[in-house]
Amino acid sequence: MRYSQEFIDNLVARILSKELRISEASVQYSIGKSTIRYWLEKAKEKSDCVTLPNTGISKPMADLKLPKGVTYLQAHTAVNAKAFLSETDFGQYCRKHGYLASTVDAWAEWFSKHPDAVDKRQHEAQASAITELKKENARQAQEISRKDKALADAATMLMLSKKAEAIWGEKEN
Repeated sequence: MRYSQEFIDNLVARILSKELRISEASVQYSIGKSTIRYWLEKAKEKSDCVTLPNTGISKPMADLKLPKGVTYLQAHTAVNAKAFLSETDFGQYCRKHGYLASTVDAWAEWFSKHPDAVDKRQHEAQASAITELKKENARQAQEISRKDKALADAATMLMLSKKAEAIWGEKEN
């Protein structure tokens, strides 16, 4: 996956300012440690002629408290899911992943204050994946509705045939 130069510069600046360790960044962003070390090397080579940008983030990214095993990207996906899914579907999503809706609300607030926390391309990929999931859910709901109607029709026909049999007796051949 290719990351924007702004994302790389911000991450490198946070590591160099000791706001974040390489291992923490690796877990939070699901990026390999070797990739982060490579970015640091390139930044140190460039630092002779160019200074790294100031991130402009007033609060350190460590302020976002995530449950064990949840990355920033997964939290951001949950925030996007809330925006794209219906309330019922979002509830199912939360139950499936073990999130509380109030926790996702807190994440949404945090991400709105820290727009550079997740790469924009990853965000767009998530949005398109969620849209596809929503379309698939709609197709499945239509299919279930069609099958329910067919089942109801079959049950009605069976009930009417039983009533007719009770009134007029069995059918003669």
